Amino acid sequence: MATNRSDAHRNASAPLIEVQGLNKVFHTAAGEARVLKNINLSISAGEFVSIIGRSGSGKSTLINMLTGIDHPTSGEVRIGGVLLHGMDESQLSKWRGRTLGIVFQFFQLLPMLTLLENVLLPMDFCDFLPPEKREERALQLLDMVGLKDLAHRLPGAVSGGQQQCAAVARALANDAPVIMADEPTGNLDSASAEQVMSLFEDLVRQGK
Repeated sequence: MATNRSDAHRNASAPLIEVQGLNKVFHTAAGEARVLKNINLSISAGEFVSIIGRSGSGKSTLINMLTGIDHPTSGEVRIGGVLLHGMDESQLSKWRGRTLGIVFQFFQLLPMLTLLENVLLPMDFCDFLPPEKREERALQLLDMVGLKDLAHRLPGAVSGGQQQCAAVARALANDAPVIMADEPTGNLDSASAEQVMSLFEDLVRQGK
């Protein structure tokens, strides 16, 4: 597993993400599986960092540690100075909603809600912005990813690439300082993958 960085907007101040001595061991019927071993990582605001490695090398496990979805066996993860695994699940959920925008490989859009309603969900959950301002922001985000005209369609009525772009818009809904994506192009064709990666590059240029 390795990292690839774009330093175009690197901030010289204190790191936004700090990982120290991170270890993760899974206990299975076959014995212990050490997936992460003494990981140390420092990422500043504005950096675009890719984690690369073969299947099973621990990329998704590391993402789960950085988002607080799973707990390390030992070590620390701090984001914005906050120790993630010092919080209970309720605190983590609220913190995650305000601090992280997460993009999943399989979109994770709610199929019974329109694209607009999916983007509104994080704002409603975290009480972000006055209620009367939320739809305007959601439409602005969908416009940014080229989906404003499809705002009232259900996810199943648009392409995979468009669903992933909607998922990016949802990740930006609460203006989170950190955007994390777990293999965001792994389930897309080459044209859709290029569209999504171009969107991430645009976000980095905007200082995200």
